[in-house]
Amino acid sequence: MYISNIKHFLDEECNIVKEMRPSGRKFASFLLLVIDHTTKLQEEEITDIDLRCYKRGCHGYILAELNLQENSIYWGCTDCGNEGIISEWRGSKWDNTSDEVG
Repeated sequence: MYISNIKHFLDEECNIVKEMRPSGRKFASFLLLVIDHTTKLQEEEITDIDLRCYKRGCHGYILAELNLQENSIYWGCTDCGNEGIISEWRGSKWDNTSDEVG
């Protein structure tokens, strides 16, 4: 399971850090898409977020769950079993929730 604090992938302007390896940039981009898709839907139960898995050769889709009480997003692949939790996404430019960040 991946435990990801999204701030660790971003620079001061909230963009993906440029000095990152291509594989890290790909994973960071994937996590940002998970945040964007999940917070648009705002479903607090496991939901298909219409996003393909990032893993090469995998044909699965991503299911995700938004937990506003813990400010976390759980995601998992329907095929390869990759899964993770994303934290520190609130207030980012990929956060589509309507709640004020406080």
